[in-house]
Amino acid sequence: MLQSNVRQNRFARLALCVICLGTLSGCGGLNPKNMVPDIDTQWSLQTGKSIRTVAVRGERESIWGGPLYAQKEQIHFVVVEALRASGFFTSVDTGAGDLNLEIFVEEQSQDPGLFPYTGRMAVTYRFTDTNGEAVWSATLNSSGSSNALSGVTRTIVARERTVKANVTAFINELNKSWGKQ
Repeated sequence: MLQSNVRQNRFARLALCVICLGTLSGCGGLNPKNMVPDIDTQWSLQTGKSIRTVAVRGERESIWGGPLYAQKEQIHFVVVEALRASGFFTSVDTGAGDLNLEIFVEEQSQDPGLFPYTGRMAVTYRFTDTNGEAVWSATLNSSGSSNALSGVTRTIVARERTVKANVTAFINELNKSWGKQ
C-alpha cells in the first residue's frame, strides 16, 4: 500500500512537471491569418492594373529551440490577402496581368532579452512591368513585441505582429505614393 502511494505521488509530480513545461514552452507555429492587416476599405488608390505574380525571396530558416521566422509561403499569403482586401488592383496573383510583385525579405531578427520579446523585419517590395522595368519600390522596417509568459507564445505573437506591421506599412505606403515615384 505504501509503495503504491509513493508511485502515485511520483507519477503526480512527473505529470505536474510535464504540464508546467508544456505551459511555459508552448507549442505551435506562426499563423498567417494572424498576420493579415485589418484593411480600411476606404482607400483612394485604384490602379486599374492587375498583378500577375507575387514572388517572395530571402526567407530565414527557423531553428528548433531558437527564433521563429516567417517563411516565404506565409509572407506570400499575407501580402496577397492584404492586396486583395485593399482593392488597389483588379486582380492579384492570378498568372495574368500588367505587373509582377517581387518581395525580398532583407532581415528578420529579434532584440536580445526576454521581456518584451521584440521581432524586427526589413522587406523590399518592388513592382515591375511585364518588361521587368521597376514601376514602384519601397524598403520598409517593422517591429512587433510580446510579453507572453510562454517563450514560444512570446516568439510567435511578436513575429506575427512584426509581419503584420510590415505588410500594413506596405499597404499604407502603396496608397500614399503609388504613381509618385
